[in-house]
Amino acid sequence: MIIPSVFDTNEGSATAVGLVMFCLGVCCAPMWPASQVVMSFFSTPATISLGTSIRAAGAHGGSIITTFATPMLLSVMGWRALLQLYGAMGLLIVTFSMFFGPSGGNQMKKSVSSSGIAISSPEEGRGKVESLTGGRTEIGNISTSTSTSTSAVESPLGDDKPVTSALLPLFLEESAEFKILCESSVLSAFFTHMAINLANYTLLSYMPTYFTDVLHVPLSATAPYIVPSRFSMLMGVVISGQMSKYVLNNQLLTLTQTRRDGSIICMLGTALGLFALPAVRAPLHAALCLTWSTFFIGAFEVFLQSTYIDLTADLPEFAGFVCGAGNTLAAFPGALGPFFVSQMLNLFDSWVLVFWVMSLCLLGAVACHFQYGSATSISLDRKIKI
Repeated sequence: MIIPSVFDTNEGSATAVGLVMFCLGVCCAPMWPASQVVMSFFSTPATISLGTSIRAAGAHGGSIITTFATPMLLSVMGWRALLQLYGAMGLLIVTFSMFFGPSGGNQMKKSVSSSGIAISSPEEGRGKVESLTGGRTEIGNISTSTSTSTSAVESPLGDDKPVTSALLPLFLEESAEFKILCESSVLSAFFTHMAINLANYTLLSYMPTYFTDVLHVPLSATAPYIVPSRFSMLMGVVISGQMSKYVLNNQLLTLTQTRRDGSIICMLGTALGLFALPAVRAPLHAALCLTWSTFFIGAFEVFLQSTYIDLTADLPEFAGFVCGAGNTLAAFPGALGPFFVSQMLNLFDSWVLVFWVMSLCLLGAVACHFQYGSATSISLDRKIKI
């Protein structure tokens, strides 16, 4: 809302407006991780998919609506009033959320009998049982809690005296965040997120250029070929959320199978579309490949964000951390994607190589996720020597 005032006060200074935009980006960054924490407290594993689907559908739907509405509104009210209108809508939503948002959490979400989840392994079952018993396990006749206090840690030298040289290893051992980031299932999810972001942001940035330079479509005429992909991504989000809910409610697959296999199918579908895209020469066929790829990119988003929440089902306070870390890491290939494309085109002058490299990255993520992907909640329980 203050961008027009800053622009007028500083006589159209790009630096001043850029500073405000930077602050806007900083303020937007926590929104997605924060919503992960909210959903982790207010949803069951089956409805997490629906929640992430609704959230993603809102984001994609808003983008589509504003793409069409903004030009018309600009001609009616001008850019200053339009920015203030969007800002006022944000304030209205924030006020509504503060006054009408529920408090507390869904305390029954951990119940196996009420969640409708089939447990496929002792590890998954143990995680659910421990969550129902308050995070306490029995070792012989000794009851131990999941506390990570430093008093329960043995010195690396075998005594109880603190050792200065072991402070860093001790800190890392005690850091819940470090333990979470070392989990193979978390790293596997991060890898898939990075691979899909490389493809997604490259398509967002370069498809108008590709249709213009390669398929010889005038820039002003590219919209009919590109806009359907935005709707396709929205449909992928909605359909994957509903399908996940149906599968879990009817116990057709386990939670891990649903999340992992769904992500793998989406990555394979995206890789297939990217692999075929440079082989077609008709703009309509290229648009179909693009629509196919973006459908699976949208569907993948639901499986990924649901997996992030499932991995912290017993540690909901870390749901935002996992989501934020994944989004941060995945932002690097997304931001570097245009640079990668420009360098590949300069060196090899081949779009085939660009799309095939992205396909290979997705196939590598598929292999990794097939081996290490899981939706079993992370446990920070400490094994105590007796």
